[in-house]
Amino acid sequence: KESKSLWSRIKDDCSFVDDNSRLSSWLFASNPHGTQMANLICAIDPLYLYVAKVTEGRYGISPGRVTKAIQWAIDQKVDIISMSFAILDTTEEFQKACATAVDAGIVLFCSTHDEGANIATAYPASFNDTIKLMACDEFGAPTRNMKDGYDYTIQGIDVAAGVVPFLESDDRISGSSVATAIAAGLGSLMLSCDRLANGGPSRVYSRGGRSELIKAYFRDMLAENSDKYILLEKFAGVDRKLKDWTSIYAGAIIEEYFQKAPR
Repeated sequence: KESKSLWSRIKDDCSFVDDNSRLSSWLFASNPHGTQMANLICAIDPLYLYVAKVTEGRYGISPGRVTKAIQWAIDQKVDIISMSFAILDTTEEFQKACATAVDAGIVLFCSTHDEGANIATAYPASFNDTIKLMACDEFGAPTRNMKDGYDYTIQGIDVAAGVVPFLESDDRISGSSVATAIAAGLGSLMLSCDRLANGGPSRVYSRGGRSELIKAYFRDMLAENSDKYILLEKFAGVDRKLKDWTSIYAGAIIEEYFQKAPR
């Protein structure tokens, strides 16, 4: 049971909430959002998590706290930073921290803003070199009427994320934050498969190499006649195997799909 628990996946943690009480620790969450995002990510790839707490509630996020959290994540040498939130304020330090993370080869997944048709600019999604996600319904229709401002859509409506013990929470949740967590999990799984197929943990990526690799595999997962809508069932060409009644073996998928250059 321990190997399957979310807590067993946490490699390191840090709280950036300014609170003198012990309850400021990341462990004592007052909102289920972060835990549910972690559940979604680990449901796709049983990776190691580096948890940074930047707010006591979902709407108390500040650029200063996020900046410190990103700097901490860079020091941990993570592959991916998943930011399932959007804030309206920014600072030069916040932008620089994101740029430094990109220079370090870290992939930044960010959510678009889900509230208000007139809100076009939100951070960190408005920064360069981030991968921006918007939620869509099962037919690929975005939750907001925006033509630009996002890179991909993923079905993020009524998704099972698990009830968080001791906190008021719903099992099924919706929003671009959900799509962002799913994309981050997919990205991590792609990097894991790529490493297994091409040299293992010693695999070296150039600046932007991880991001470009993930985008290339995302392109192979796009719905027909769409340049943004990602279909999960198309991961690693699994949909084609199912259509042909071909047996699916993880080892074979890694060899056949991830050893060749992505499209």
